[in-house]
Amino acid sequence: MDMTGKICLITGANPGIGLAAATQLAHRQARVVMLCRDPERRHAAQARGRGNSGNPRIDLLQADLADFAQVHPVAQEYAARYPRLDIPIHHAGVMKKHRAVSADGHELRFAMHVLASFLLTHRLLESLAAAGDARMIAVASIAHRLGRLDFEDLQAQHHYGIWRQYGTSKLATILFTYQLAHRLAGTGIPANCLHPGIIGSNIKGSPAELHPCSRRPRRAHGQSCISPAQQRWIG
Repeated sequence: MDMTGKICLITGANPGIGLAAATQLAHRQARVVMLCRDPERRHAAQARGRGNSGNPRIDLLQADLADFAQVHPVAQEYAARYPRLDIPIHHAGVMKKHRAVSADGHELRFAMHVLASFLLTHRLLESLAAAGDARMIAVASIAHRLGRLDFEDLQAQHHYGIWRQYGTSKLATILFTYQLAHRLAGTGIPANCLHPGIIGSNIKGSPAELHPCSRRPRRAHGQSCISPAQQRWIG
């Protein structure tokens, strides 16, 4: 699919799935904006994406989306630099063994996976509308089946489990996407979410690294972020 002229924004674009998606889209001639948290790793990811895709039109933005004070400024920066947004891909994620909170006091996974995606999408609605045929994509997970939305303990202050909270954040991601699709009905902007499969990603503290029962199956059966066919042009 030729994506010449399209502008794509990918959050969490420097590791694993995010970088693979950025490279694929750039290979199809889209302009790709990588929104990364790590100020050092982002430049290496940009260089790798440009080299593997042969497309120099891979740009960088930097923000920690779990810190809501950084969401509005980075959205403003995007709107100032680009005339529209065709495809935002919410991929940024985090996985911690122990409960952690964001700068705003929210449980970290819920803040990053759900609240930040909501805020960033809201701030970029005008850019999405300007595209004419935009679509929003959120990376969810089949792990949503492990989650439970307990509104009496949404921040997991009383009952915390690494897999339960990860699943809860992904369940909320799916529900957010459903609600966004409902609210955007009639605007021509579809909202979609996906389960990427069991991927050999390198997200820091990824579930497979933290759950001893999942290490061997993932190593045996987990997919690479790219297929053998894609390796022909990635090298």
